[in-house]
Order: sequence, then C-alpha cells, then structure tokens
Amino acid sequence: MNEQIYQHFVGILSPLLSGFGQWYNSQYALFRVIAIWKKHLDMSGTILMDLSKTYDCIPHDLPIAKMDAYRLNRNALKLVYSYLKNRMQRVKKGSTFNSSKKGSFGVPQGSVFCPLLFNIFINDLFFLEMESEICSFADDTRIYACDTSTEAVMIRVEGDTYRLMKWFTDNGMKANPSKVQIMFLGQKDMSKLCLNISGILIPSRNQVKLLVLDIDDSLKFEAHVKELCWKVKLKVNAFIRLRPF
Repeated sequence: MNEQIYQHFVGILSPLLSGFGQWYNSQYALFRVIAIWKKHLDMSGTILMDLSKTYDCIPHDLPIAKMDAYRLNRNALKLVYSYLKNRMQRVKKGSTFNSSKKGSFGVPQGSVFCPLLFNIFINDLFFLEMESEICSFADDTRIYACDTSTEAVMIRVEGDTYRLMKWFTDNGMKANPSKVQIMFLGQKDMSKLCLNISGILIPSRNQVKLLVLDIDDSLKFEAHVKELCWKVKLKVNAFIRLRPF
C-alpha cells in the first residue's frame, strides 16, 4: 500500500519536505539551509519550531480529505480510512488496564506507511504565501529570511510565524512554544531581542540546535565540534579501560 500510494504522490509532495522521502534526509535539510545562511550571513534570521505529539494529534478525517483533493482514487481512500479508523487503545498502569476505547485522533507509529501519510498531511503547508523560506524535517519546521536589515528580517519571520501557527491550529496541530528557537546570524549582542510568538516573548539565541547539529550565529560550529570531541574522548577512554582484556 505504501509503495503504490507513494508512486501517486511523486511530483506532488514538496521538495521542501526533507523527511521520510526517497533521496531526502536530515543532511539534505541541513545542507540546504546552511548554504543559504552562509551566503547571507550578515543579515539572516531563523525560527525553529517543534510540534507537540504530532502523530497523536492527526484527526482521521482530514488526511483522507486531503488525499481526495490530490485525486487518490476512492478504493484507495476507503482502504486508508479503514486502516486509521476503529483502532482500540487502552492505558496500562502497573498490572492494571483501563477499558478499551476507540481513538478518533492519531496514526499508528512504527509502520512504514505513516511517515508518508504525515508528509501528505503536511504538504499543503508549503502552499502558504510566505515572505520567508520554509523547510521541514518530520515535525521539525523552520522558517528563515534574508534582508537588508534586522528589522526587515524580524517583520518577515514574525508575520510568517503567525501564518504557520494558524495553519497548525486549523489542522489540529500544536506547536510547542517552549521548544521554539530564534537566532539572527552574523549579528552581535542580539540576546536581548525578542519576538512575539502566540503571545509569548521568545528571546533570540546565539546558538540553536537544528536536528543533530549545534549551530552558532557565526556558523563556526565550534560548540558542535567540541561536543563531538568530548564524545570521542569518552569512547577512547572506554577502549583504554578494556585494553587489558
């Protein structure tokens, strides 16, 4: 089912979806944004967002409606609908279970099909009219803008953040404000600068974590290299302790 539905969506899914697609991975997402930031290092800003419990929040009817809009045939829609609906779930505490109930939200995790289903579900996010660039890897979404001044960058990313938040709300998603990260590249003393994200003031940082990479505002990657060296040191020390054996 996954193979056949994927073939239907070749050419439909946005190339900005860096996760779960053939030829796309976290390296693609990192190379894309870092190359642009290095080109516009003196005047770039980025906002990184993380969605809360993404797979658990997807309503069953909405992805079916979106797949119908992408002209997936009715038999395939019925099959996907039956895959999502009428799943039973219950909670275990110790050795005690509560009564089973049907879930009207969420998709099964761990299957090969659900990553593709998530990409189909979030694909229309990239149809929004944005003043910033957008890139996504699974539930990690980032927008970034380059302009002639810090104020212009702020206006663009703040306005586009509002549009993203509205899309998340309209589609049953929820962004996690505590995990929102903001950084302005090539600028010094920007830690006092804050952006209003859904009524919450989020301060700018000198360093953010993008997927597995620690990125600083000058793109020198010193913190990331330091962390890698520390991990290597721990592993080498373990080998030294095992040497007598």
